[in-house]
Amino acid sequence: MLRSVSLFAAAALVLSAGLATAGTKFQGTIVPLAPTGNPTLANSSSFQLKGVGAMQVKLKKVTDSTGAPVTTGTTPDVEYYAVISGVVFTSNLGPISFQLDEPMPLKKGSGAIKPSLTNLTALASQGTALQITGVDVYTPPAAGDVAACEAVLTGAVPGVVLPPASNPCATGTRIGVGGIQDGI
Repeated sequence: MLRSVSLFAAAALVLSAGLATAGTKFQGTIVPLAPTGNPTLANSSSFQLKGVGAMQVKLKKVTDSTGAPVTTGTTPDVEYYAVISGVVFTSNLGPISFQLDEPMPLKKGSGAIKPSLTNLTALASQGTALQITGVDVYTPPAAGDVAACEAVLTGAVPGVVLPPASNPCATGTRIGVGGIQDGI
């Protein structure tokens, strides 16, 4: 009888350990789109998303078209952007693709942001999944798209672009992608 109770207690302990919630994390490296030339960024740039909804994007050694380290301003025409792409899986609407535009404050070529995912999680009920499919980095948008980019950043769901709409904040030169660089 004592052995049965011990086995039952051990099994209960194993099952309860398996049911405990564990934090999840998704992270990656942002690498230059082209191995040479400018504008560019260092392949030590990175992104990270934690299961609690906290995200961070870090950029290093970002240069402009002349090769000089970038210091950004605070208006869409001079800001570089991290564009976070993904899918929110909802129980009532099905999967919703999105792009989240985040201005990157850069000083001497480096900077970090902690984007709020509140606007995205508001699309889904608690417990649904959020899939990140990419993190791209763009130079400031084309001159004709600056006003539309500002409208996205200050819109009803700030920074969020839902298909089939095009993304006016992502019309500059794409200089970095979340992924790996060949040969490294």
